[in-house]
Amino acid sequence: MNDLIEQLKSRSKVKSKQVYNSMFLPNLRKLYFSLILFTFSYIVTAQNSKILFEKNTGINSDSYLSATFNGSWSWSSDPTTVYFESQHKRTYMSWIDNWGDIVVGFYDHNTNKIETHVVLENIDVDVNNSPSLFIDEKGYLVLSYKLNNLTNSTNYTLKATRPENISEWIKLEATNNKNEFITSKKWITKNSELIKSAIPSGIKTDLWDYAEDKGGFPIVVYVKYLNESSPEYCYSRWDGKKWNNYELVNSGGLFAKKQPDKEAKEQNYSGGMSIDKEDPNTLYLSVKRDSFFEIEKWVTANGGKTWKIEFITKGSSKDNVRPCAVRGAQNGNPVQVLWMQNTIYAHSHATLFTKWELRFHSSIKMDVTLPTVSNVLTKDGIEKLMRRVADWQLANPKRKQDKQDIHILDWHYAAFFIGLMDLYELTADERYIREMYNIGKRHDWKILDDIMHADRVAIIDMYERLYEKYKDPVILEKAKWAMDIIMSRGTTEKAMVHFKDNVYYDEWLTWCDALFMSPPVFARMTNISGNQKYANYMNAMWWKTSDYLYSNKDSLYYRDDRYIGKLSNNSKKIFWARGNGWVISGLARILKDLPKDSPYRPKFEQQYKEMAHKLLSLQLPDGLWTVSLLDPEYLRMGESSGSSFFTFALAYGLNNNLLEAKYRPQVEKAWKTLSANVNQYGRLGYVQQVAGDPYPFKEDEFHVYASGAYLMAGKEMIKMLFPN
Repeated sequence: MNDLIEQLKSRSKVKSKQVYNSMFLPNLRKLYFSLILFTFSYIVTAQNSKILFEKNTGINSDSYLSATFNGSWSWSSDPTTVYFESQHKRTYMSWIDNWGDIVVGFYDHNTNKIETHVVLENIDVDVNNSPSLFIDEKGYLVLSYKLNNLTNSTNYTLKATRPENISEWIKLEATNNKNEFITSKKWITKNSELIKSAIPSGIKTDLWDYAEDKGGFPIVVYVKYLNESSPEYCYSRWDGKKWNNYELVNSGGLFAKKQPDKEAKEQNYSGGMSIDKEDPNTLYLSVKRDSFFEIEKWVTANGGKTWKIEFITKGSSKDNVRPCAVRGAQNGNPVQVLWMQNTIYAHSHATLFTKWELRFHSSIKMDVTLPTVSNVLTKDGIEKLMRRVADWQLANPKRKQDKQDIHILDWHYAAFFIGLMDLYELTADERYIREMYNIGKRHDWKILDDIMHADRVAIIDMYERLYEKYKDPVILEKAKWAMDIIMSRGTTEKAMVHFKDNVYYDEWLTWCDALFMSPPVFARMTNISGNQKYANYMNAMWWKTSDYLYSNKDSLYYRDDRYIGKLSNNSKKIFWARGNGWVISGLARILKDLPKDSPYRPKFEQQYKEMAHKLLSLQLPDGLWTVSLLDPEYLRMGESSGSSFFTFALAYGLNNNLLEAKYRPQVEKAWKTLSANVNQYGRLGYVQQVAGDPYPFKEDEFHVYASGAYLMAGKEMIKMLFPN
């Protein structure tokens, strides 16, 4: 610890100030809890600043790049981001996610790539456990954090083992005094009363940030509460003789929402402020002027009397809060500020036992706009779109469908995770696989209780692929137990594959969607376990359902037996697009895992080819497919979820010589049109909601299963276009 302190003391003047300020601030903020100030010797009065707004500034916060789709930090954990330039040009940042992982990441300014590393796993899910991040003059990163509970006052420090590297860390000596990491304890002791005196007495206040100007004089920004829900942002600057105090703007209220099982929402959660330590004439504020909190940049040239305001975010659909100016980012650096974008922020003090839907769901945004995609048929363009769709969907969880809760282990998300795993396998981005690993671990690697239901089996694909990476047998123990119970019923005449009037319809593969959910899981399990019984069961059950629901004449599947013989209002057979998308994608997934010499393979290949050729003949001129495949006049408009599944399966066929190369332009057209349905933020629209037959959909409708299908298609498109 002493060696580290000496290293930090030896930094250049500018960097020493950065470390000193950043270490000083978390401790000074602890004074907040005693800042109902009635005892200071003089009163501070404030004057209003004049403000000038820059026109035509600010964009929706979804237009900015996310360092993570799952991260948050406390108002007391600053600094959380720092720029360092030596072998690399990188902005480093740290956060805690809603699984309790402490994460460090960086944005590389040369490659425009983001990399992350989990430093600590599954500590309590409390935003106040988020770490502070520092860097020494040699580029060694240092994390400092404290577990936020009453029984433990220990502060912990970790240091990277190599400069400009985030992958390996060592623990330093724990301490009960975070000040031991500060380079100027004497300064704090000597000047704490001066800092306190910047803040008015007699009212409730909240100190947000501290800096020094070029002359070494302190600058303080704080919140004063005229009432508990009306925080006023204030700026105070010492001129050597007195504090010059200015009222800036009302923050617009508190951003934390009331949690269902709490009496009141978290108090004192104003949007927040941050001083640019490299240019303390610049502030970043989170202000609610309309429906949501937005990030603003305030610049003064006269000590706070007048401010020019530039909107960084504007017109957002979520709160943007707790801005953190990047330490070490000089003027001209493309990354100046990071902030939290809240999907849900009910309360900070969650635990590992808090329900997933009640935890915070926040992204960490940076002031770098999302990269443009000029050509959706390049590897770079496809990967950017896949990341954009995945990040947006992860930041916008789908919790309800027709007022019913959607469980994260159910089929909706299981389909999404199949695509997300494909994205991970393509990019090796740890953010994606860690999210899935944490979900499995949080639920003890179980499936939902009604294990006979095919929709509940679908999540096992995620467990299987996580097992293939981590080789931990615990991951598959409960899944194999459930699968063995399912197989114990056998596949003889007991298998009731009719849907109508079947009280056990949900225990067998009685609807065509089930062929995506369950059989591929059994095929993969044979490869993992080496036990042929899983493939045998998969083969028997597939063909029982196929013999009942597959129309040999039409080379398509009825959704279930309620649609056999039923006609649409246009007197056409009803073959639902997404239902057939589930099936042909299920075929492609099975064929991925069936060995080339499997006796089952020829029959699956034959059905795949029949369906693929039929679907290619039904493709619309724009490249997509209608919700009712044989009745395009029902709604002559391409639907994204079914079309994504078709694109995945058809690209797979081209990549594996199941389809002739002449069909490649049709698949390329499908991908291009699908990608046009992805808006600038990453939302895949034109998605029919949960259903069992064709019905209308809208441009702004999305769902997790559609995003998953798009990711599956993207990976196969890259294989198709760039086979080497």
